[in-house]
Amino acid sequence: ATLRFIDGMKAFNAFFCAVDDAGCHVATFLVPAAIHMLLTLAHSRLVACDGKIDFIETGSAPISRPDMLALCQALPSACLFNTYASTNDGHTVAGCLGKTMLNAKLRINADGCVECGGGSLLLGYVDGSQLITDVLTRDGWFTTRDRGSVDSEQRLMLAGRADDLITVGG
Repeated sequence: ATLRFIDGMKAFNAFFCAVDDAGCHVATFLVPAAIHMLLTLAHSRLVACDGKIDFIETGSAPISRPDMLALCQALPSACLFNTYASTNDGHTVAGCLGKTMLNAKLRINADGCVECGGGSLLLGYVDGSQLITDVLTRDGWFTTRDRGSVDSEQRLMLAGRADDLITVGG
């Protein structure tokens, strides 16, 4: 296998060149914002990748239902896999990010925000930023500003944000 890192979605050509240069099977990780940009600004080029992209993992935020449906239409051969910190889900249920992964923990705090724990979480930021103290509590939980709940099947369902921070460009 070959692993390619692309510096965000600043230029779609880098993404499509990576897909074109691959052998016959491509798996990719794309944040929902990048998926939305591809669907909106490069739809025909994305459709041309059907049959070559086998697997798309998305995470960091829930993918919107319209984008999920549009992606399934654009790439009907691809499997969409939603992840979020300590959860995963092989289903395409809008807002659902699945059950807690093995060796991971999940809880909803008193403010209704999602908190994640376990060995798969970040240890810090690359630049050594002090911002890490804003999201890691004393007991090692990663506190997001995402509001969520756990449904009857123990799957994490996201409902929105507790603040107005928006991640753009991956």
